[in-house]
Amino acid sequence: MSTKCVKCIVVKTKDGVNQTVKCYHCEYLFHAKCVNIDEEIVSILNSENSIKWFCEKCLKAKDNTKELTQLETIKTMITKNDDNLTVLEKQDIKMVDEICNLKSDLKASWANIVEKKHYEKSSEIKEGERNLVIFNLPEKENQNDRELMMKIFKHISKDMSDNGIEKVFRLGKKNESVIRPVLIKLDSLGTKGDLLKHASKIMSLKDNLKNIRLCNDLTREQRSELKNLVTDAKAKEAACQRGFLYRVRGTVGRCKIIKFMKGTEN
Repeated sequence: MSTKCVKCIVVKTKDGVNQTVKCYHCEYLFHAKCVNIDEEIVSILNSENSIKWFCEKCLKAKDNTKELTQLETIKTMITKNDDNLTVLEKQDIKMVDEICNLKSDLKASWANIVEKKHYEKSSEIKEGERNLVIFNLPEKENQNDRELMMKIFKHISKDMSDNGIEKVFRLGKKNESVIRPVLIKLDSLGTKGDLLKHASKIMSLKDNLKNIRLCNDLTREQRSELKNLVTDAKAKEAACQRGFLYRVRGTVGRCKIIKFMKGTEN
């Protein structure tokens, strides 16, 4: 069998093994460039024994259009695959852009949600700063809670003004078996602070009023935080062997546990 290209009469080299094709019928070698065959097709012909290639002379002598059709099919498949790859690449780029846009939208939406929640929380805290919640205040028919609370507050603080109370109302639905707490909105933080400072004077009220308690109007989160602090304070006091007391002190949202000796509690 000849080792030269029939077209250009150049000897096939080892480096050019993949650049030549052999006619299935005459077994002559041809440079791929000499017979206008792409390198991709040369690789397929050399790797697939089931695919046959015929030189132009053998095709003319032998009516073998089936093998020729196979070669054209391979070319068509390669072209189609290239087109599909281009489409996929474009789709990938589009998908990446859409994902980036989605991430940006989600980030902006989350920022708006966080900002809104923060604003609502701040507004709720601000709204309750001047409020007091009164527990165990007797609830009777035809009782004017505002007038009663004004008398109690003036007993507690001599500086309490007639305009110190802005609003008074019971919380929750009326239930004969439960005393509803009373929410009171005061005119200023100063008035509230003064009442809390002298709250111990409640013990000098009449018997049916001695059990009332003045508390801050806390949000759910603030109540949970305060409850945890009180629990921790009780646990520390129970574990203390030196006789210290542990109490929760501080303004709303800034409470902390303090330690002191018995007999020095304010």
